[in-house]
Amino acid sequence: MMETTMQEQVRFDWKEVVKLGLLGGLAALFVCLVGMVQTFGEKDVIGGVISQGQLLLLLIWFGFGFLVTRRVPGGSPSQTVVGGLLVGGITRGILLVVV
Repeated sequence: MMETTMQEQVRFDWKEVVKLGLLGGLAALFVCLVGMVQTFGEKDVIGGVISQGQLLLLLIWFGFGFLVTRRVPGGSPSQTVVGGLLVGGITRGILLVVV
């Protein structure tokens, strides 16, 4: 008896990407409104290039971009990269609109 197996095609979940982008934007906005970026902005990580406040925002952006690669199943590598870029864009967009 021959068994046939059907491969399930897992679709890339763009809604989850947008949710992570909005969550990242709220996290970055919270850090800005609490004053952490301004307080940490006084100390440089690399003199005259990047401050601790800027590094904090970069870590939020890269962290949520990394979450896309882990939490959103399926999709090709190019979709995952575009999803990570979209999360970063949404996160920055929220800061641009509000702050």
